[in-house]
Amino acid sequence: MSRRGSTRTPAIRLDGVTKRFGDVTAVDDVSLGIDREEFLTILGPSGAGKTSLLHMIAGFTEPTDGEIYIDGDPVTDVPPYEREIGMVFQSMALFPHMTVGENVAFPLEMRRYDPDRIDERVREMLELIQLPDIADRDVTELSGGQRQRVAIARALAFEPTLLLLDEPLSSLDKKLRGEMRRELLRIHRTAGVTTVHVTHNQEEALTMADRIAVIDGGEIAQHASAEELYDRPNSPFIADFIGDTTLLSGRVREHDGRECTVELAGGEPVRCLPAEAPPPDPGTPVQVGLRYERIVAGETVATDNAFDATVREVAFEGDTVTYEVDLDGGVELSVTELNTTGTRVFERGREVAVGWNAGDEFLYPATEG
Repeated sequence: MSRRGSTRTPAIRLDGVTKRFGDVTAVDDVSLGIDREEFLTILGPSGAGKTSLLHMIAGFTEPTDGEIYIDGDPVTDVPPYEREIGMVFQSMALFPHMTVGENVAFPLEMRRYDPDRIDERVREMLELIQLPDIADRDVTELSGGQRQRVAIARALAFEPTLLLLDEPLSSLDKKLRGEMRRELLRIHRTAGVTTVHVTHNQEEALTMADRIAVIDGGEIAQHASAEELYDRPNSPFIADFIGDTTLLSGRVREHDGRECTVELAGGEPVRCLPAEAPPPDPGTPVQVGLRYERIVAGETVATDNAFDATVREVAFEGDTVTYEVDLDGGVELSVTELNTTGTRVFERGREVAVGWNAGDEFLYPATEG
């Protein structure tokens, strides 16, 4: 379980950590605390700096500036093998010439554990991953999910203070990824180990992490719980990167100190209820962010903002239907609805009403240009 809010020394603390490769800054002045037994996900697009950050925590890469602390002790200059960190790589990096048991035993043998303790610990780890009877199997005979669990067992065998996961599920198919997400969380909670997980997959981050640190351009853009990131993204980048969001350009026409009217680029006036008061001043250029699922479509809609629209595209995905619609003023929106009993799927070219309520949007000041 996470220990958010604890006054104890965090398991990991990054203080102004920066990594430059020549003229390129991969990680830029990152300060971050990770609580004991927390599951933290570092999430970001390709090239954002998340793997560089993970490798500095592991000790594979030395920061250009800043300090890294584990359990309050500085480890910036400590080599990886002295940091007592378990790591699971994207490739899993299991030894193909060894059995499952030999793979799990390897880090214990390197640390010169007593042979009886090694045998005992291998049994404990295979029980933990719920594969108790495969110690003598060749790893080449295992499924992708089984190999992933064995890699986790090997990483946890020597009871590390920290578990690092580098895109551990990216090579698995969608159904197996879902199963392994649940399995990773079970193992994490059972072992009680502080875990740092790197991924570019938003769904993976939202469903697994206690907290998520979104990194962009080498900087932490927002660090919060999954719920806060989704419901209160602090920038257009976060709103667009986490979940499905349409960003519309507009300008504040007027406000009463709480609610405001924004004129969209197509001329449509919309009522907005920003999370923070007061709203931007009249005349301020803004971006209005709308989650696909917070917009409704139908023959008629009873919402604060309602518009006539034409269905341009329909994406039927079984459990959901997503419409691309064009408002009469030229604004384009995306609408996602659950496919429940009685749901009507509108065809391309159909005229519909779409709308949303004030407060269902995100409102951000925007620069002109």
